[in-house]
Amino acid sequence: MLRIFGLLFIALLLMAGMGIGYWVHQDRQARAFVAASIPVIYKEWDAAAVMRRSARTLQKPEFEAQVREMFATFGGHLGSVVSAEAPEGTLHYGRPDPGLPQGLYGEYSAGVTFEQGEGQIRFTVIKEQGAWRIARFAVESPAMLEAMRKQTPVKGTRPGYDRGPPDEEAAVLAAAEEIFRLIDSEVPATAWNRGSIPFQQAKTKRRFEAEMKRLHETTGHVQSRKLQGIGFRFDLQSVNPPGDYAIADFISTYSRATLRERLGFYRKEGTWQFSGHDWSRVEKE
Repeated sequence: MLRIFGLLFIALLLMAGMGIGYWVHQDRQARAFVAASIPVIYKEWDAAAVMRRSARTLQKPEFEAQVREMFATFGGHLGSVVSAEAPEGTLHYGRPDPGLPQGLYGEYSAGVTFEQGEGQIRFTVIKEQGAWRIARFAVESPAMLEAMRKQTPVKGTRPGYDRGPPDEEAAVLAAAEEIFRLIDSEVPATAWNRGSIPFQQAKTKRRFEAEMKRLHETTGHVQSRKLQGIGFRFDLQSVNPPGDYAIADFISTYSRATLRERLGFYRKEGTWQFSGHDWSRVEKE
């Protein structure tokens, strides 16, 4: 009997060792994938390189458009990556985002030096069909905040709009007021919960929260907002998903800056859902 128990104990030790070995191997693979991706993506701020390495759920035109827009801004301010430290982080098992399947995933970050300053690049990667893929990423750098503070204000001009029915304009305005109430609150990430599914798939809650935090750090507290206009595009077929879209533009006065803020909305089952938030610095009108 003791011999049987001894053999079972040895078998359990061997299985545990194999499990630990497998975990260490996957962690090394994930780190190597992140380390190899950084120079390929950030030397030229290559959005196509991101798409080639992204998870299947991110292989959508709207996500690629957001990456290209982000890279055009960040790349212009930070320049090419010059060097990167070895990624640090942890391997997990579970679901990194509600829209992603359960499985192996890793969260890693690496300190980097760009031509115009220091920064940090963060990746969440998942194991998908035997290969590591990007599930989300972020670039953080004090140089970006400084560039925004020094950005030369330009006088805002009132854009043209395709007007909509009065009841639809009122509905979009009410939705915009609610989103701004959440964005201006102590927990701005709650606005993400009101977002459309495409918006949530393209931008994680964690990333949205980080963006709002950086915005508030730069601009301070909101003091007033002035509506510029509301515009519509009905029955759009050239976008995914097709349907009805609206924008609401505001001039927002903060304690340290004046911005033009645009909220985007997508109508689903008669309700205007939050689908985007963009801003640029302008002179006070």
